[in-house]
Amino acid sequence: MVVVHLLSRRHALIPGSCIRSSEVKALAREFSSSLEQTKQRAREVVLKHWGGRRNTVKRGVSCLCVMIISAVFTLYGSSDQHTSNQPTRTCTESPTIKDQPPQDPNADAFGYGPWHVSSDRKIWANSHYRAGDDGNKVIWIRPQGSELTITGRRIDGPSPPLRVQFPAIYPWSFQVTGLYFPTPGCWEIVAHAGNSELRITTRVEP
Repeated sequence: MVVVHLLSRRHALIPGSCIRSSEVKALAREFSSSLEQTKQRAREVVLKHWGGRRNTVKRGVSCLCVMIISAVFTLYGSSDQHTSNQPTRTCTESPTIKDQPPQDPNADAFGYGPWHVSSDRKIWANSHYRAGDDGNKVIWIRPQGSELTITGRRIDGPSPPLRVQFPAIYPWSFQVTGLYFPTPGCWEIVAHAGNSELRITTRVEP
């Protein structure tokens, strides 16, 4: 319950009168879409709780409008600020497979993953990523001799882009990279090599 107290004789409403918090929240939502409609609804609520005396209604509407504005900031302002840099609960991740990539004579066996794999099975990348300055060591398999390009962006909130580090350009079919995600969340990673493309949607953990 949101209780309207007797603050002073000049601004007195009716001692002990109250408005339910659910009514204030409902008015706050209306306030965000239509100011005039909200004023009318505020007057109706005041009339219901405090009667029809002119001065009482006028002061009641003014007081209730302050409460509504406060509720708007509580419901929308603080919530948006809190969630803008936080990952959402849902992230439709790209499937991975348990399989062995094509073997390269210059490397040990790559193992059975799980791997992200392009539709033509020419680009492979190991999975599981975390945000932070430590980065992620990611092994890529691509057609030997082709140039590998990687980009990434967060798709569920604001963030600087993915930072990709190549310690060296390998002449073989595999390439090791460092991937640095500035924030956790749902990310899209796109890799190109030759005529092949691998597009990954994945959750990056904190």
